[in-house]
Amino acid sequence: MLSKNTMYKDTFWVITAQIAGIAIALCINVILTRFLSQTDFGYYQLTLAYVTIANFLTLPGFNQSNIKGGAKGYDNIFFPTLKYRALGSVVGIIIFLCIGSLFIFVWNKQTLGSLLLIGSLFFPIYPFLQFDSLLIGKRRFDLSRGLFVSSQVLRLLLIGGAAIITKNLKFVLLMTVITQAAYALVGFVVTQRIISRVERNIKFEKGLLNLGIKMTLIGIWSAIAGRIERVILGMMDPKLLAVYHIGAIIPRKIRDNAKPILSVPSTHWLKLSKEENLSKVKKNWWKFVLFGSSLTILLWFTSPYFIPLLFGNKYLESIMITQWLSISITFIFLQTMILNVAVYQGEENFFIKLFVFQSILKVGLFSILIPHFKLNGAVASILSSEILICIISLVWFVNSIRAMRS
Repeated sequence: MLSKNTMYKDTFWVITAQIAGIAIALCINVILTRFLSQTDFGYYQLTLAYVTIANFLTLPGFNQSNIKGGAKGYDNIFFPTLKYRALGSVVGIIIFLCIGSLFIFVWNKQTLGSLLLIGSLFFPIYPFLQFDSLLIGKRRFDLSRGLFVSSQVLRLLLIGGAAIITKNLKFVLLMTVITQAAYALVGFVVTQRIISRVERNIKFEKGLLNLGIKMTLIGIWSAIAGRIERVILGMMDPKLLAVYHIGAIIPRKIRDNAKPILSVPSTHWLKLSKEENLSKVKKNWWKFVLFGSSLTILLWFTSPYFIPLLFGNKYLESIMITQWLSISITFIFLQTMILNVAVYQGEENFFIKLFVFQSILKVGLFSILIPHFKLNGAVASILSSEILICIISLVWFVNSIRAMRS
């Protein structure tokens, strides 16, 4: 069994990299809000929301296949998943070219249409980004996070520089594509040098591919639910989306980074039994809650100061959004750890049902509340659904502990 020192070292790499990533992302957003108009910044976020939703076409669930395959010493899974994802990316390119053309020539929305045409360039990049999942599975956290931080620095230089020098929205989006492509290319080349091919295990490979398909199906719902509020707000008024994005950016970054941060104990404990995993989560639950609640308190009391300082008085409404969305951070780390146990220890069906339910709930709430209450409707939808899912996850965890004892 791997030592605690190794796990703590890996955790240090991951947490340091994720904090650096959040800091750089904040810097990029500060530059964009200062050098782009509020409308242009809203259109930029709206385009990224469309791209993120359509990313399911590139089968991102295969990232989980690569994590599990790498952890089990089966690096071979990288190549069939890459092939399937590349085929899916072709579909994404075609769809975005068609939709962008419709916005330009039929619906007379020149700005959004041209941005979607540029956004189609993301799709051939996405399959190659799965290198990071394999590195995490192989517990190469130093290399994984080193490449990640390097890519974030490049993003700051190119995207920030484009905004400062040109103040041109389309050029800023193009630089976003270029930085993503550079990260994917370098990571792919580096990863090829450390992949270990073993004798093909068709049964195990098929199981990994099935896992990836299942996770992609979940991803369809979560991608829609995770970005549909941005599409609704952006189509109503890009300025609303700009304000919402600034308010949600830090809580969202923390939620999105919970899984990478906890990938260290998850992958180190992957070889243990379900009962051993549950026992470890039970023993350390208070650490996850303490970390999350500390972040919630910090954001609640500091957001009235740093939001106007960083982004200007145009974004004062964003303070309320940051404060209320930070509440769900209290239990996000414990919830993520519980669901990691479910995914990696044979309880994928519970995970799938839970997130399909959450996604349907979010989409329903967004569709009803945002048109009537706008920003308040978006916040209420997210917070209520997150709290409910946390409660359900805790109930499953407690019941699993009880079943283990009996």
